[in-house]
Amino acid sequence: MLEASSQTMPTCVLRPSVLFGKGDTQLIPPIHACLAKQETPWVVGDGTNLWDVTYVENVADAHVLAAENLMSSKTAAGEVFFIQNNEPIPFRDFTLEVWKNFGHVCGKPLSSTLFAFPIRTWCLRCTSATPNC
Repeated sequence: MLEASSQTMPTCVLRPSVLFGKGDTQLIPPIHACLAKQETPWVVGDGTNLWDVTYVENVADAHVLAAENLMSSKTAAGEVFFIQNNEPIPFRDFTLEVWKNFGHVCGKPLSSTLFAFPIRTWCLRCTSATPNC
């Protein structure tokens, strides 16, 4: 895309982070599905990994601003822009907030590693145990 940018056809690249907003089918539903699968107490790592989601209307605004710029001053031509809300939050805190909006309050998280998920599933099937959350 950047190589194609020219005076007659200026282009730029917009790279949004994870989107959320009205009509979302990709972000909130899988996080909500963790409730039914009883996966809410499990944390991979220490739970402090930061990420930044972007409200979908902010991305729409970025597209409008980029188009307006490319049709006027063209200072955005040949550039890459990362679109985000600039409000990083630990992923765990984000999921806890989503679950809270569905009426679920999670207790103390249980530390886990990637290989623990299959083991947990097997243990739950064998013992009918339920995590404390």
